[in-house]
Amino acid sequence: NKDKYFLLKVYKKDNKYLLVKNRNFNFLKNFNIFPMQELTKPKNFNQNLNFKMSNMNMNIKIEYNNIIKSSPLSYWIDPKKLRNYTLPSFTKKIVNYLENQK
Repeated sequence: NKDKYFLLKVYKKDNKYLLVKNRNFNFLKNFNIFPMQELTKPKNFNQNLNFKMSNMNMNIKIEYNNIIKSSPLSYWIDPKKLRNYTLPSFTKKIVNYLENQK
């Protein structure tokens, strides 16, 4: 298993979260996920979450952002209506984590 590090950016407006269509990573390709970027060998990485996916350990650090960049491949989801969306379990777990951190 490879250890990989990601910075997950959370944009929140009116109790809704911004999701984007994944075109950057090979995993969950074309699915809706939170905006993320992969980090290479970060120093002092304080992870919030850890996921095991097929051949990698995903170490995720969550960063909250106020500035909202809209893009054509993004949309807002309401965490209270999570069942109404077709989302990967990866994204649902992150939404549940964020909602439990309030």
